[in-house]
Amino acid sequence: MIKLIKNELIKIFSRKGIYITFIVFIAFICLTNYISGNVSQIISNNSYIDEDIKYLESELANINPEVDAEYYVSTKTTLDNLKLQKKYDANSWQVTIVNRETYTLQDEINRARYIYHDEEEASQAEAKLAKIVAKLNSDKWEDFVNDEITETKAIISSLKAEEDITTNKTDLAEISKNIKINENHLESLQYRLDNELPYGDDYLNNALVTKESAYQQLLNFTDVENLKGNAKNEYQEAKKTLAMNEYILQNKEDINAYNTSRSIIMEFYNNYFFLFLIIVVMIAGTIISDEFNKGTIKNLLIKPYTRIKIFFSKYLTAIIMLLLSIVVIALLQLIIGGIFLDFSSLSVPAVVYNYTTESIEIVSLFRHFINITIASLPELIILLTIAFTISTLFNNSAIAIVLTVFTYLGTTIVSEIAVYTDNKILRLIPTLYWDFNSFLYGGTSPYENVTLTLSIAICVVFLIAMLVLATVYFKKENIKNI
Repeated sequence: MIKLIKNELIKIFSRKGIYITFIVFIAFICLTNYISGNVSQIISNNSYIDEDIKYLESELANINPEVDAEYYVSTKTTLDNLKLQKKYDANSWQVTIVNRETYTLQDEINRARYIYHDEEEASQAEAKLAKIVAKLNSDKWEDFVNDEITETKAIISSLKAEEDITTNKTDLAEISKNIKINENHLESLQYRLDNELPYGDDYLNNALVTKESAYQQLLNFTDVENLKGNAKNEYQEAKKTLAMNEYILQNKEDINAYNTSRSIIMEFYNNYFFLFLIIVVMIAGTIISDEFNKGTIKNLLIKPYTRIKIFFSKYLTAIIMLLLSIVVIALLQLIIGGIFLDFSSLSVPAVVYNYTTESIEIVSLFRHFINITIASLPELIILLTIAFTISTLFNNSAIAIVLTVFTYLGTTIVSEIAVYTDNKILRLIPTLYWDFNSFLYGGTSPYENVTLTLSIAICVVFLIAMLVLATVYFKKENIKNI
């Protein structure tokens, strides 16, 4: 068996295609790391504002406010807001306030002036806008936070007063929820002052916003002990999001940074899964069919090896190539990622959420990589086995490749439908159970009543069934006419 596997590996590495594929993989990994390193510059590039302003100015010049006042106001308001944004640095806290607070006032001014023809109302709105702009120019972001604190406290007091005189249980529940939402927002505002955090689009600001959103989402769930299916998954994900962002705020650590080598390793299979799919179909989908098509299978079958040994030597060779490709691509990522991005982030541990303990867990990056590899391998091995089986049954590499890719894409679509529709018939499709990533760190399947044990059993039975089918066919295959 070992000698057969060695011969198969020699055949694979004698193909020019394997080296061309390797070069393409290197190019793709380089591109992935280059984009990751420059995406923040692409996102924060403010040059598009100049183009938008020019376009809106030319558009506005061609609109008659007497004929189409609504469109004129909408266009002018957007133009006024962009011009105000342009006065400040693209990454400044002022831009956040302009986006959040001035658009409504600018719309109010233009509506009063061009639709209602109420110059007094327009002047009042302009006065309010002037006060905000004066604060923006004073560079005192704390003033906006303090104003927001005062406003939020007033809302809480009003809600509590309303709560005292309300008797309807449904109304009380809604008021209580709104009080909690505002109290949580008040905590975020106080965090801003305590940690001297201006408004902005950095990771701490994003964590504050995401934390509040997750907290609000959790308040929407009732009777959490009896949640099932998709609702239970959404609840768990909201708790995870809340815990992860609280960790970020407490430790001031950007665990979601996307422009580091660590971030690509953390999402290794999401980034490079299709590379492994190429390896799977290229090796497993051709390793038997090519032998039959070229007639070289006779050279193997006349040797003192049973067909079973020949069959499984090829199957194991395909698995070895898959495992080898994982190691090679991981090593390439470490080297190329270090060159394009950094090496230092690789020493930062992985921060994950443990669904069982409902707490944050710190694991080494290497251990996390091993965990996601183990969780992703079943899907890759099943895809490999599908390609291998089809190649054996049809002796046609093209059919094996197309049907395997179709199976992968089809399962991706069907799995989404199965999660949201709870369709019992779709649950019968075995490939829905091949992704074990949902079970990592105490997680559960997106499908109701599906356990880790059941998923393993279904995948094992499916693999055995395919291999038995392919083995029986291979043993009976007639080679006289080849």
